[in-house]
Amino acid sequence: MNNCSVCRKTITCPPNIRELPKWQLSSRCQRELSECSLYLNDYLLGKKHFTETKFREYPPKKSTLISMNRNELGIRQHVRRRDISNAMNSVNPFYLSKKKLHRILYIYSNYIKNSFYDMMNFLLETFMDVATKYGIPEEYQIKCWEECKQGLLADYKIINRYFQMRFNNLTKHKILLGASLHYFLFFHTPCYYNYVRKSSNRWTTFLKEKIQNYKS
Repeated sequence: MNNCSVCRKTITCPPNIRELPKWQLSSRCQRELSECSLYLNDYLLGKKHFTETKFREYPPKKSTLISMNRNELGIRQHVRRRDISNAMNSVNPFYLSKKKLHRILYIYSNYIKNSFYDMMNFLLETFMDVATKYGIPEEYQIKCWEECKQGLLADYKIINRYFQMRFNNLTKHKILLGASLHYFLFFHTPCYYNYVRKSSNRWTTFLKEKIQNYKS
């Protein structure tokens, strides 16, 4: 995606997965920003994507062959959308203490990590379910997933580094407004969603090709 800056260049979308420069705001990004809700859906992988890729719409049962570890993403707290909503409900639009800001950013940071973990776990379980149905050996499944996982973790490190820089910039403001935090989350959340979707699309295609190549 191209370089993007909104709100007088003070708020920018996350970097491309392989690039660190900022994006420009495309008409598609503008539509998604205007239509977005304040927070991400709990489930980042939508019905349309997995219908198009011929993968299952809903996660299969937990696999016992390979398991994802939340520690790999540095997750310290299990956070869902309602946790952010509850924290934001107590924010005064005209004043925000440093302590409360750090607390909310901590919650939001863990929410981002949990969301990416959910995407990776769903991708893993779906891949193994499909691969097993096609009779693909477990050793080959593990090899494919390890390669995929390393790519996903590399993607995650970039987006996490981006958000940490934005968080640090926000905490340096001398005057903190609750409205500024709402604005921050409003613009960054859909950009994060687009990033996760792009990452999941790429690695879903990668795993599909691994299955197809083995079959052929």
